[in-house]
Amino acid sequence: MRVSKSGALALVVTIGCASAPPPRPPEQPPEPPRATLSIRLVDATEADPASPEEAIPRSTATLIVLHEEGGREEQPLGLLDGACSHAAAEAPDLIVIRCWWAGAGGVLRVRRIGEELVAAFVGSSESGELPPEERARMPLRPEIRLDAISPTY
Repeated sequence: MRVSKSGALALVVTIGCASAPPPRPPEQPPEPPRATLSIRLVDATEADPASPEEAIPRSTATLIVLHEEGGREEQPLGLLDGACSHAAAEAPDLIVIRCWWAGAGGVLRVRRIGEELVAAFVGSSESGELPPEERARMPLRPEIRLDAISPTY
């Protein structure tokens, strides 16, 4: 069997390619750090000694961030008047707390604005809505992805 120079070259190239390692898949970028966001509500109702049956329900609220990489941050949001509960949140809100009692109350909203979490309370009554009252600002690195836990009842 006679092999021409071009045939021998093709045979060498073919054998060389067959033994080359397969190409590496492109490396995936690392997953961004995650954190879980929630608000803890604790009953703070105090009975009025003059008429204990007419005590206004109250809750203390605390913003909580649990970092996946470890660590916990808490920011007090103050006292909220009325019966408070988590409500369904729609963008741009991450968490919504509704408080209402005897024709007055409001909504506590937590939003991510730039590199901060901002909690603000918007009070309302039968006569209308009041201006927002900022309750807290908490710095948050921009690469952190948030999972909000806001149980609705």
